[in-house]
Amino acid sequence: MRNESKPQLTADSVSTSLHNTDPTRNSSTITRVMKRTVATLLASTAVSAGLLSVTPATADAAPHAGAKCARTQANDFHRGKGSADLVCAHVGSGGYRWVRVTKVDPVRRSTGERCTGQYSTAVTKKNKALVCLSGRWRTSP
Repeated sequence: MRNESKPQLTADSVSTSLHNTDPTRNSSTITRVMKRTVATLLASTAVSAGLLSVTPATADAAPHAGAKCARTQANDFHRGKGSADLVCAHVGSGGYRWVRVTKVDPVRRSTGERCTGQYSTAVTKKNKALVCLSGRWRTSP
């Protein structure tokens, strides 16, 4: 069995190989490639060290009816595009989803306050949805 040594990767060897591989490349192209490589390495190091967190793009997307939401968002109220009122609700085995609600009371309410049934949903000062049950505003079960 032969003992082959692996070539060492150094900044000089990378620079030399970049310059020697394609004589038509100009120095600005090489500089861009090097900057992108360094930025990627720094970002991946920061993520693995816990200094930077990565959030999927869908987490930042505006809620819409039927989209998934997190358990931590349960009963959160959101006024969507086109004035569509949405609430993050538990939908059984489907987990949590943004659902459309209608007849939202324009006045901010508190849990336990009396309701008349004129509106099916109210919103607290902390932006949590309430439902009118048995004449009182309550959090959704």
